[in-house]
Order: sequence, then C-alpha cells, then structure tokens
Amino acid sequence: MNPPFSRTLAVQAQHNWPLHNTASTRKIEHELQAQLPHHTLMQRAGLASAQLALAVAPLRKPFGSPVGLVTTAVMA
Repeated sequence: MNPPFSRTLAVQAQHNWPLHNTASTRKIEHELQAQLPHHTLMQRAGLASAQLALAVAPLRKPFGSPVGLVTTAVMA
C-alpha cells in the first residue's frame, strides 16, 4: 500500500521568481507589513492554513473553533 503522497510530479516553472534567504525574506516582509493594517499578514496566514486544511480534507466535518474554518483534518 502506497502512502497518499507517494507520487512524484514534474513541475515546469512558467516564471523565474527570485529566491531569497531568511534575512532578505524577513526584510521584504517587514517592508510590506509596514504598508498594511495591523495583523494583516497573520490574518492572511490563518486564512491560507484554513484553505489548505479544507483542500486536503474537504469532506471532513468542521468542529467548533474560534475561526470556524479549522477541520478535523488538522487534528488527524
């Protein structure tokens, strides 16, 4: 029996995006965060995490949580 994510997929890049080390990434985040309302990046990160959880297990029943989007897949 194969694990659910055992397949390897070839991905072709359509864009040449720059790669950054930790220090340059933090600098970029700090500069962008200064332009946004307070807590915007954390709200976006939480939303992205919830969307990923729903994409991984879309049919799981949600359980009560403060944000209402966390599914039981996160707890598995």
